[in-house]
Amino acid sequence: MEELDACSDAFPLLLAGEGIFPSGWLLATFLRERNPYRPIALLESRCAPLSIWIAWEISLNGILDLTRTPEEWAETLSHLARGQAAWSSDLVDQAIAFDRAWGRRLRRLSARDWRRWRDLAAGLPLKALAARWGLSLAGVSRYLHRLAARLGAPSLMDLRSWGFVLGIWVGPPGAPRLAPPLQAWRLLRAAGDPPVVKNRNTRMSKT
Repeated sequence: MEELDACSDAFPLLLAGEGIFPSGWLLATFLRERNPYRPIALLESRCAPLSIWIAWEISLNGILDLTRTPEEWAETLSHLARGQAAWSSDLVDQAIAFDRAWGRRLRRLSARDWRRWRDLAAGLPLKALAARWGLSLAGVSRYLHRLAARLGAPSLMDLRSWGFVLGIWVGPPGAPRLAPPLQAWRLLRAAGDPPVVKNRNTRMSKT
């Protein structure tokens, strides 16, 4: 961090994304909270819709898909070097489409909702959920029905499959963890987004 602090705020950083190990998602959150103005982009070997949306939500400057052409890379790096957003039009479209479909629903979830939806999406049976959450089976059922209603899921099966399809968990089913992008998003939201972070992409979304 001392070496990073010695660099100019305009010095762009490229961090490993979700499909690369070790992931730089949590580091991106830390750096964004520490310095909202530094250009930060993610290197991704796969661009899941959820990852694209969260990168947009926390106002990262772009995602560099490792499958892009050298010409696209050169253009993206040129934008980052000037401290500009470097989102390709197709990723912007995906972020906006995901936000329209899911954004309002996902933003209303609490940290506990995310943890419990993760456990359900990982395939844990109701008895395991009850033991994990410290609830009775009836309490688990009531909670899941409330969560389904909050997300607009027609049934508990839909609630489970939606979480699986969105990719909200990683790790073994018996000990699932929130996906790194979601961990990053939750941490930054809990800390309180700096206004510049909240608003940096707003103008882009209207173009």
